[in-house]
Amino acid sequence: MSDKPITVLVADDSRLFREMLVGILNLESDIKVVAETKNGTETLETVKELKPDICLVDVKMPDLDGIKVTELIKSRYPSIKVILLTAYVDEDYIFNALEKGASGFLTKESPLEKVIEAVRTIYNGESMLDAISTSKLIREFLRLKEEPQAKTQKNEKLLSQLTEREQEILGLIAKGMSNQEIANQLFISEHTVKTHVSNLLRKLKFSDRVQLVIFAFHEGLVEI
Repeated sequence: MSDKPITVLVADDSRLFREMLVGILNLESDIKVVAETKNGTETLETVKELKPDICLVDVKMPDLDGIKVTELIKSRYPSIKVILLTAYVDEDYIFNALEKGASGFLTKESPLEKVIEAVRTIYNGESMLDAISTSKLIREFLRLKEEPQAKTQKNEKLLSQLTEREQEILGLIAKGMSNQEIANQLFISEHTVKTHVSNLLRKLKFSDRVQLVIFAFHEGLVEI
């Protein structure tokens, strides 16, 4: 395991929220906040200079909102991960954010430990949504993207390749649960969960958890 801390930029126009988040994150030995910014333009300039591992970005910011900032960061620096934070959940924001390349979407009401967990999870190559965002995302995705029929033969074939345990874990991922939460619920190790997640991604030919969530809802493994 690398001794290098996860470098984080926090972008939010609320000084109080920004300082609270920075203070909490800096208490973690494996996380280092390298910059704070208060608007979109400043965020982009700082990202160009420091190239942090993770950007925690408020959706509502002056001059450039978080969606546009996400799009510009990902187009210029694809390896930098973006987690969007918002005071309220809106289907359009969630859908647009993920379309533009965001790796996570959390409400500001999420427990602070959930934000810390998201930083680590996304740094390790996964995606993360809170449970509220997940259901709203799927509802919007299905409304905009899916064909009228509930299932396709291709999807049914893919689903048949999954074991009963893999389908169970897929359903729990779709509920917004982390690997550790899934492990606790199923009384298995987190390593075992990670192995199942890797197998799900490989069998379904998906690149991240967001796609797994969409598939799970579309196939009726979880109700919207």
